[in-house]
Amino acid sequence: MKKFLKYLFILNTLFSLLTIISSVYSLIIGDTTDTHIHIISRFIISIIAVTGIALYDKIRIKKYYILLPIHYVIMMSLVFTYIWILSYFVTLHPRAYRDILFNFTIPYIIIAPIIIVVDSIKIKKERCTPGNPAPTHKNPV
Repeated sequence: MKKFLKYLFILNTLFSLLTIISSVYSLIIGDTTDTHIHIISRFIISIIAVTGIALYDKIRIKKYYILLPIHYVIMMSLVFTYIWILSYFVTLHPRAYRDILFNFTIPYIIIAPIIIVVDSIKIKKERCTPGNPAPTHKNPV
């Protein structure tokens, strides 16, 4: 239940931030309307992103240069699949796929390293607990 609440909090935070940023940007450029389909799509993309974070928590590959490309391809596949399904119900903008690629990739490039750093710090703290002291790297020579 604790993990579920953690992911629910992340989902709410992400959706709120994306909605606020989108609304402010729309007002700056003079667009005063936002359709419900865009808001729902933003929520679904947020769910995919949070699912990605949960997936990252489940998959434990120590080599990040292997994990991140696999993780990114899975997430982008889900996002593109959603856009493809959406295209059967609404008319997409001609650059919809390009736009979602940029709108998903840029936050991924920013957030993924932060998650990796936080995860690395947690691992180091677990290794240095009193019951599990950190190994000493003293050279016996």
